[in-house]
Amino acid sequence: MEQDYLAKSPHPERLQTLLDKLGAFDPGFAGWSDEEIRAIAAPTLLTVGDCDAVKLDHAVEFLRLRGGDVNGDFTGVPASQLAVFPGTTHFNGLGHTDVVRQVVLTYLDAPMPGQG
Repeated sequence: MEQDYLAKSPHPERLQTLLDKLGAFDPGFAGWSDEEIRAIAAPTLLTVGDCDAVKLDHAVEFLRLRGGDVNGDFTGVPASQLAVFPGTTHFNGLGHTDVVRQVVLTYLDAPMPGQG
C-alpha cells in the first residue's frame, strides 16, 4: 500500500496523515442505524472491492437504505450508487487508480437527479 500511495499520490508527503486518520477510527464503533443511514442528505457513491472484508451484501443493503438499487430505466439514475472494483480490497484498491479515478470522476461529474 505504501509503495502504491507514494508512487501515485499527488501528495506523497501526506501518507502519514492518511495513516493517522485511518488509525483514529474507533474499533468499538457499532455502526449506524438504518434510520441514520436513510437520513444522510448527500448523494453517496459506495465503493467496495470484490475481495473485500466488507461483504457485497452489506454494501448492497447500505445502497438500498440510501435509495439506490432501483431500475434506473424507469426511475432515473439514483443519487446513491455502488461501484464494485474487481480483484481489489479496500487496501489494495489504491493500486488501481485508473479504474477508481474513472468511476469516481464519472459519478462526480454527472448531474444529480433533479438537476437536469
